[in-house]
Amino acid sequence: MITSELVKQLRDTTLAPMMECKKALEEANGDLERAKEILKKLGLIKAEKKIGNQTHSGLIYATVTPDLKKASLIDLRSQTDFVSDNSEFKDLAKKVSEIALLNEKIDFSNTDLMTVKTGNGDEVIGDQIKVAIAKFGENVEWKRGLNWQAGSDSFLEIYIHANNKLGVILELVGSADKPEIKSLAHDLAMHIAAMNPKYLNVEDISEKEMSDLKRIYTEQQAVLNKPQEVMEKIIQGRMEKEYQLLCLMKQNFIKDDTMTISDLIKSIAKLSGQEISVRRFNRWEID
Repeated sequence: MITSELVKQLRDTTLAPMMECKKALEEANGDLERAKEILKKLGLIKAEKKIGNQTHSGLIYATVTPDLKKASLIDLRSQTDFVSDNSEFKDLAKKVSEIALLNEKIDFSNTDLMTVKTGNGDEVIGDQIKVAIAKFGENVEWKRGLNWQAGSDSFLEIYIHANNKLGVILELVGSADKPEIKSLAHDLAMHIAAMNPKYLNVEDISEKEMSDLKRIYTEQQAVLNKPQEVMEKIIQGRMEKEYQLLCLMKQNFIKDDTMTISDLIKSIAKLSGQEISVRRFNRWEID
């Protein structure tokens, strides 16, 4: 006999609808473990139908090793905030981030993320994602991932904004053992999160983007019919303002706009007696 207590027990462990739990138990002749397998197969079939649905919500999650030398950043998506705010979805994001770090040698930009090994035999992340889809009742997608390893002269800093929709990873040349340098790394990561620089330095701007900007400002000044030397100064001034928007080292520090990021780094380098520089950074946002 299939009791209500048994149905509830299956429901609590699988989160499947009550009627489906009852049907699975009837098919399994009351065998709880067999009923779980039946529900799992049914859920995976349903999950296949949900793959491809648009995922507009989700979480940015990061895992970093205690020595700050290796870190992973992942973007795990769901269809709704209702699912991404769920504690089980957050647990899944943590697990995916740890799996990403486990596969540290993979270039995620050229890899089918669903085929990444979980570290449990031949199981791949696609298997866990499908189980998650079946459990949450909507599409779940590992959108992107990256792994970084710091050099012998640097360390990694991670910043995840409170809403878990925005994350920054930063590699800073310097010693994390010095409090002022570790604090600088945190401030820089928060600054990047807030100000969204596209490049590190002016030299990193592509020639095409640079020429496009100059062409736009030249065309704007041409209609004003001013002397060539005046036009060139105005254009250069406009370009400098653009650099301040685009380049981290040119931006005014968000906590003290009397100094640029370049000035800030120089001041901490002088204080610590070490050479400090930003080697690279990346900023991801779900919007």
